[in-house]
Amino acid sequence: MKFCAGITLFYPTKNELESILNYIQVFEKIYVYDNTDNIDKQKTNSTYFTNNNKFEYFSYCENFGLSVALNKMCKNSIINSFDYICLFDQDSIINNTSLSNMISYISSTKDSSVGIYTPEIIYSSQSEMVVNKNSLKIEGLKVKWAITSGSFLNLDIFKLTEGFDKNYFIDRLDYDYCVQLRDLGYKIIQIKNTYLFQQLGNENRFMGFKISEHSALRHYYVFRNRLYFYLDKRFSFLNILIVIVLSIRHLFTIIIESDSISKFKILRQSIVDYSSDKMGKYGA
Repeated sequence: MKFCAGITLFYPTKNELESILNYIQVFEKIYVYDNTDNIDKQKTNSTYFTNNNKFEYFSYCENFGLSVALNKMCKNSIINSFDYICLFDQDSIINNTSLSNMISYISSTKDSSVGIYTPEIIYSSQSEMVVNKNSLKIEGLKVKWAITSGSFLNLDIFKLTEGFDKNYFIDRLDYDYCVQLRDLGYKIIQIKNTYLFQQLGNENRFMGFKISEHSALRHYYVFRNRLYFYLDKRFSFLNILIVIVLSIRHLFTIIIESDSISKFKILRQSIVDYSSDKMGKYGA
């Protein structure tokens, strides 16, 4: 089996760029898609990858969104005869031992009914969790969905799907892809005792509890894409109820965040845009 990696960039830090270089110890090929829309910053980013033939770097000095980037890297992986691609966000942290264990598990099980293999995800707000580093038992657990970051996609199965829907731009596209897999009868497997550490918004505190706070723009995509996912792609009476409940909960979440007024305003815009079939990038 052949394994490669794909990383999407958007104004990455120097530390994030340097950490990506560590993946060359694990993968035969690494695709880097840069959504940074500043030509000077993009040129700086490219210097980290253009002198190593293990990297294939893409940039158009424009932010086309996460779905376009993921589809591009998956399709290039298929052209180059790879069996699996492991996708990453630029700020995800996973050590090479976990990656090697995942590759070994996939190679040994050879289960063609699995569309995605994912590690255990530990979010920044869960940093107090203790990871059992002494556990050597690597086993699979069937789950309903997985985030794209840290996940290995079966590329033969990817060819049978619609890929990642560009209407989302960011947010919910991973959940949508997992539903596609389940609808086609394929499984999603979480590989236990392999760990990916993921940042989930900006951490803040409310009444002594840690909360993850998102920007107004991120709230826009979350709210609009929820409507698209449940009402356009999977319309049913049950999903109408789900949208109502999740949307009300979303509104209450914003109340405890900072800059609530601007966030409520952009949610109103998300409803207007969804109603006008304006999907993809905000303001485009």
